[in-house]
Amino acid sequence: VLDASAGFVAPAGSVIQVLSNTQNQQNAFSIVAGGISASFALTSTITPTSASSKLLVMVDLDAVTRTTDEYYGRFWLYRVVGGTTTTLRSFGYPWGWSSSDNSSGTTINMKILDTPSTTSPVQYIINFQAANGTVTFEINRDGQGLSTIVIQEIAG
Repeated sequence: VLDASAGFVAPAGSVIQVLSNTQNQQNAFSIVAGGISASFALTSTITPTSASSKLLVMVDLDAVTRTTDEYYGRFWLYRVVGGTTTTLRSFGYPWGWSSSDNSSGTTINMKILDTPSTTSPVQYIINFQAANGTVTFEINRDGQGLSTIVIQEIAG
């Protein structure tokens, strides 16, 4: 028997809400070393129901192709709460191949369990930073990919 007369409190470990954002159009970008792409960002925003919740962030970047051979870089996950940006982690690093032909159709995945300790809106942003030179790459090459960010709020 479930008694929710005093309001429902999800048991620890329960998934409270799930949000996702997908991007399926092909996007091509060039980023210089030390720069962060302003033209590509896969984002999603969630408002936790409790400050004790954990947020499971799962990312799939699909049909990733690097079109310059000599340079590389990495993807980053950022968290933004109340205008404050926190760098959480890099992934897909070092991201580079000896030939752009090798990289066609690659999928890059990342998962992280985050504890933002807030009930304010939490935005997660996936972006790219070049490590050297100018890196040119594509996401969802030829419109064949489906890149996704999924966030699950898990009761603490």
